[in-house]
Amino acid sequence: MIKHAPKPARAASRPTRGFGMVETMLGIAVATVVLAGMATVLADGQRELRAKNVAEQHTAFMTAAGNFFLANKPAMLKAMEDGTGANDYCVVGANPATGVGGTTANSTALHTCALDVDWLKWKQAIPSNFRASNVHNQRLVAIFKRVYDGATATDAAEMLAVGADVGGAANSVQSLRELQAGAELMGGSGGYVPDKDRVVCTYDTGSSTYQACGTQGGWQVDLKQFVSTL
Repeated sequence: MIKHAPKPARAASRPTRGFGMVETMLGIAVATVVLAGMATVLADGQRELRAKNVAEQHTAFMTAAGNFFLANKPAMLKAMEDGTGANDYCVVGANPATGVGGTTANSTALHTCALDVDWLKWKQAIPSNFRASNVHNQRLVAIFKRVYDGATATDAAEMLAVGADVGGAANSVQSLRELQAGAELMGGSGGYVPDKDRVVCTYDTGSSTYQACGTQGGWQVDLKQFVSTL
């Protein structure tokens, strides 16, 4: 069980801007980055083990991020609504030991708040030895989005937990197969972003339609509702 320690002192000021594709993402998906239509059969036990590790790591991250939100719900909802206190809750890329640096990652237009493993470490909401990226060099990031009923803010938020491809390692066919297998091992919470329009899930630069979709077909997400630059 992850225990939430008292909140550390506020870190030094950091750049503030919306959370966008240019900042941390070359690819984005719920739980992991994959391409649709790739074979999911893994040829050997080592690759199968890596896929299992990806699934377990992403699941643990989603749990920790969700618990952090529940422990700080009023403040995080306010940060999503108008940016108040965003530099205390919505930060990516900070030093996990000091909380210094990084970027305040929120959008008042989309009503979102993003944080990564390093920020959870600084807030003592995840073990200090938890890996900030998976075996494919994807940074783990959670994007929270406040739910609105028309123009009225509710007390609910959606969470999109993503693997941000910051090193390019996930571009190989082998990595993509492992990532897709990892997403499938997560069950209904695992998903993917297709390489192009795949009928059931769309990534189309021509129409500016970008989706993340559940591997079991249970959900679809409009990525432009979570990412400000796409």
